[in-house]
Amino acid sequence: MDLRERLRVFDSRYMGKRMKYIDIDKFFGIFLLFIEHTGNWTELGGKYNYLKIWICSFHMPLFFIIYGMVVSPKYLNGFKEWKSFFDKKVKSLLIPYLIWGMIYTHSIDTNFFKGMAYATNPSLGYAQTNQVLWFLPVMFISTILHQIIMQFKNKKSNDWVMFIVFAVICGFLSLILKNIRGDWGIFWGIDIALTGEIFILIGYLLKHPMEILYQKKRTVIIIVLVACICVGTYLAQTNPPTECWVTIMALAYYGKSYILFLFTAVLNTIGICCLAILLEKVTILVWMGEGSLFLMAVHYIIFPYTISLSTQLVYNSIGIALLNAVLCTIVCIPALFFINYYIPILKGK
Repeated sequence: MDLRERLRVFDSRYMGKRMKYIDIDKFFGIFLLFIEHTGNWTELGGKYNYLKIWICSFHMPLFFIIYGMVVSPKYLNGFKEWKSFFDKKVKSLLIPYLIWGMIYTHSIDTNFFKGMAYATNPSLGYAQTNQVLWFLPVMFISTILHQIIMQFKNKKSNDWVMFIVFAVICGFLSLILKNIRGDWGIFWGIDIALTGEIFILIGYLLKHPMEILYQKKRTVIIIVLVACICVGTYLAQTNPPTECWVTIMALAYYGKSYILFLFTAVLNTIGICCLAILLEKVTILVWMGEGSLFLMAVHYIIFPYTISLSTQLVYNSIGIALLNAVLCTIVCIPALFFINYYIPILKGK
């Protein structure tokens, strides 16, 4: 049975279970983002810095890898199918991008439209809106690129060989564009989207290994979890960028070694996937993972209040970051209930 047939069988037999832990993966990605962003709002240091370095090494690549693990792209034949695919991506990514951009901005003026149209982390700062929204247009470009690559798939071809070739091309182009980035980066974060596509391809290739791991005993999963996180944490500490003290995918700060950045992100993501498998029966985490886009977008509204409370209750840097993440998550629960029923478009539905 070849890889394609194995994936088809896996999708039919384990899709429900797989989706549970994938949603938990997304929740963990957002929860780690809450922890990491706490340090952007209030001065933290000490051991928190090591935690931030680790989180920044993979918490955004995680979402691209997960997309690759769950997407099952089919060959699109003709204008109608391409239009349907494009419309779905616009609805799930670009419309929330525009809506949340307007929600956060101080004023809808010329600067706002310029910054939103350029669609990068720095340009969104110029637009005086939430700079976290950079992720949505980048993911949009990456998913379109992934579908284009999938159009080249041949039933008799070797997925690994083809994907490695495309990954090398994407990485090469991404680094070339990185070297010509201006103050606002590259239009729509195209250079970052190319790196995002590498992670999507890796995620796609991880489908079968994760099928095997999913069926293993919990002891094996725990061993893989510990090994990946330990090695990933060590590598994260050894690959600081020249531009900043942490890797920042939003700004194409990949560290001294681009290859090491990719490897570190994949290892840590596999570790988080293992943790999610162990906790897949925790329904609340699955539910919140389904609303990960909303959690990512709304937390800047909640942070001023949760951080203020956290700094009054805890004096340890890591404790403040963890408590803030927990409080922000709790506040998001009723908000997510409301959004699910009344404004699903805010979470890309």
